[in-house]
Amino acid sequence: MQQLIIDRKKWRTGGDSVELRRLKGPTSLYNDMGYSCCLGFYCRKIGGIRNNVLLDVGSPENLNIKDFTKIELLVSRDSRDEVYDGSVFSQEAIDINDDDSLSNEEREADIIEHFKKVDIEVIFKNKYPE
Repeated sequence: MQQLIIDRKKWRTGGDSVELRRLKGPTSLYNDMGYSCCLGFYCRKIGGIRNNVLLDVGSPENLNIKDFTKIELLVSRDSRDEVYDGSVFSQEAIDINDDDSLSNEEREADIIEHFKKVDIEVIFKNKYPE
């Protein structure tokens, strides 16, 4: 089982309200304030993709990379084997990550269960910023 560590201090969650954008920047794989959504952590850890490639990209299928092999779980391909959209798994992860009706505890539990379906153990570290 692979492990994915999500640092609560740098985890961008909870939708895209004006207040959250002011405090933590826009929701993306990695933003200019140093925050990442759960899939941003995945792309760095599992995919080995650097922050400068993830910067301001909203979802994995929009990454400017040639080889999606390491993050295949996150994309869908067409009949010509071209990446054309995010996978169902990816969209469900985004929905959990950005759901502003969930408490931090509920979101963490849902993320853990979601990634467990694909044999990835999610571990959360550090405390949320005040």
